[in-house]
Amino acid sequence: MRSPKIPNFKPQLAESEIVKRVLLGEKELFEILLSRNNQSLYRVIRSYLKDDNDVQDAMQEAYLKAYDKLQQFQGDSSFSTWLIRIGINEALVQIRAKKNTASLYVKKNDPQLQKILQIPDRTQMNPEKK
Repeated sequence: MRSPKIPNFKPQLAESEIVKRVLLGEKELFEILLSRNNQSLYRVIRSYLKDDNDVQDAMQEAYLKAYDKLQQFQGDSSFSTWLIRIGINEALVQIRAKKNTASLYVKKNDPQLQKILQIPDRTQMNPEKK
């Protein structure tokens, strides 16, 4: 006796198969890779960055770079390992960028100037001092 066919049932594709098919033009399959790795990528990047906006920015950059450089994925490791490495690199880029800025705090009672202003650290930008 044959089992009934279940409509819309798709067996889980291996990451390597999805990567291969995305490279062959089935770009919509990249979304499967994103959904499978979203939580772990978030957790890793969150361990480096504390601000939610920075985490979201790093994740977005990691996904864009992974898609853009997908042809460079060699399959020596899992796709998730490769993607997480890209995410860590993006988090480190943001950390380095923040180190090269100085923060200026203004009076709390001035409603127009309550924000923290970020200005470049002039010592980092001055080639003569280096």
